[in-house]
Amino acid sequence: MKESNENQIYYEASQTQKAAFIGHLYAKTKKQIVPFNVSGSIKIKNLNLEALKKAFDILIQRHEIFRTTLLMVNGEVKQKIWDHDSALFNIKITNLNKSKNKEKQLDQLRSDFSQVLFKCNQRPWLRAELVMFDEKISILLMVTPHMISDDSSINFIKKELSLIYEAYLNGESIDIPKTFQYKDYVTEINEILRSDKGEKYRLYWKNVLNELPSNNLTTLFANSKSNKSTSYKETIRKEINECCRTISTKMENDFFGTVSFLKFERGASYHFIIDSQRLTILKGLVKKSNVSMPHIIIATFHLLIYKLTGERDNIIGICSNTRERKELYNIIGCLTNTVLFRYKIEESIDLIGYIKNVYIGFFKALRHQIYPFEKALCDSDVPFHRISNLFLNIIGSEDVINNNYNQEAVHRENAGNPYFNIDCGITIYNNIIDISCGYKTSLFSKDTIEFIFNSYLQLIDSFKINTTQKIQDIELMLYDKSKI
Repeated sequence: MKESNENQIYYEASQTQKAAFIGHLYAKTKKQIVPFNVSGSIKIKNLNLEALKKAFDILIQRHEIFRTTLLMVNGEVKQKIWDHDSALFNIKITNLNKSKNKEKQLDQLRSDFSQVLFKCNQRPWLRAELVMFDEKISILLMVTPHMISDDSSINFIKKELSLIYEAYLNGESIDIPKTFQYKDYVTEINEILRSDKGEKYRLYWKNVLNELPSNNLTTLFANSKSNKSTSYKETIRKEINECCRTISTKMENDFFGTVSFLKFERGASYHFIIDSQRLTILKGLVKKSNVSMPHIIIATFHLLIYKLTGERDNIIGICSNTRERKELYNIIGCLTNTVLFRYKIEESIDLIGYIKNVYIGFFKALRHQIYPFEKALCDSDVPFHRISNLFLNIIGSEDVINNNYNQEAVHRENAGNPYFNIDCGITIYNNIIDISCGYKTSLFSKDTIEFIFNSYLQLIDSFKINTTQKIQDIELMLYDKSKI
């Protein structure tokens, strides 16, 4: 915490908040604004608009992060928390009651709303749109910036908002108890990172990124090899100077380790599913290895890279939830990090033994997950492309049956801005696994992406034959690289 001469109190900013701040500085100059948001929706029957407005008012009053802005104080990015002002929040209302193609219009509204832009100096960091679908059903759309929210946060927002709404409808008293705030979490994490424990984390990740593997999906399958040798610090320094020519050395160094780059590339998307038959094969591996489905997926993607590249030593980025303690379960904030999971495959062990080893290795990496990915990248000062070929964000919904899936794989051009070279959003359902892949079109062609993920499905099929086979004996169909 820091107090200025004007008796204004400021708090330390998180890694994601600093990244958002420098990102907005860059966007002002380059007119390249990439929204990173977390969105969700609630279906409401027989809407009481007054109760809904009251629920939002209490929600924003209770959680300081909604009433926070970012600013520079003595050359450092800080959080400022404002008093609650009900007049600053409004719910946009859209009426589809008499419209044709309601479902299509609703899908478009969801898509557009999830892409709204949040500025560092605006408040509250929460927007809502109420879609009047018919006389009885309304759909509430909500969106927050990723710098203060994650999937767990949006789920908690939905849960708490619903509880407050129902309590108001029933005439029950609504208390606003003191709760653990995001600023407190940020202060706690920053103190750990400055401590001896933080130094141990730093040395761990520095060792992980030492003598990186020679090959990965990018080095072998990318259709462009230009501008791939620039180190992390060279890249960030160049991009910061492009947007802020008068930035001080101190500010420059403060921003190192908060972002991986500032120039976002437009990407395409590829969506496909692991069908029920292949999911049954993976569930068989879960039973035989006694590890969870997310770890099966991590293990199989490591194996895929090995089979496609011949490189036994590989790194995959994994989205990790850092809510390790009970008091963090109900905090609204960005409590995620990218864990760089590096694993060297032993070819002579069998498939089940390999999966168990991956499970053990991944939990070792998770013990150091609190250290920010961008800091680890900065400490090692390696080119981003050397480790950025694949990222997995795995969400478990294994108690849910997905009834709205398409068996056919789908490509979409000009879809999003992937952070890693290939980003995979993976949702595990009871009957399928849904995979939505974003990839950089400057690096990969449509055919290459299809080949990589068709190979993944083929790899799963091979497990059905024999789960006791050695890793070195698992085979994929031979391919002609010139055709991809």
